[in-house]
Amino acid sequence: MIRRERGRFGPARRSSVSPWAIYAVGGYLVLRAVVDVYHVVLPHSLRIRGFTTWPTRAAVLLVATGVLFGYFAIPGLEEPDAVSLFMARTSLLAIPVVVAMAWQRVVATDAPLRSLRGPLARSASPAPPTTAPAMVTEGRQLSPTTSVTMR
Repeated sequence: MIRRERGRFGPARRSSVSPWAIYAVGGYLVLRAVVDVYHVVLPHSLRIRGFTTWPTRAAVLLVATGVLFGYFAIPGLEEPDAVSLFMARTSLLAIPVVVAMAWQRVVATDAPLRSLRGPLARSASPAPPTTAPAMVTEGRQLSPTTSVTMR
């Protein structure tokens, strides 16, 4: 029979790695991924899906942040040790901070495509505008729309 170990981070306890080490090292990796989601993926996804009004964009931001930080904090709140409670409470306290920091980019303005980074930027960037070369006639430069009569 397999006994399920509860409390004090079962895998971390068995590997003799401090939960604080996991929090410190893993936290930065997770933070980088979350920043990328809010900076690139979420604005791009909203733009592609056609969510143009601010109430719908705000609702998506609130739901995404609530799920990412609130839903995944629930198991930590059920643990009896101080480390789990600290991590879960930190996650819950981050919700209003993340919403406030992402509001301008995700909800209030539609960020231009050129501000995106990575593969999304390459796939979403519009083709550069093509212009016809200007014509030069008798030392005078004409625009492509100017008509020239031939003699």
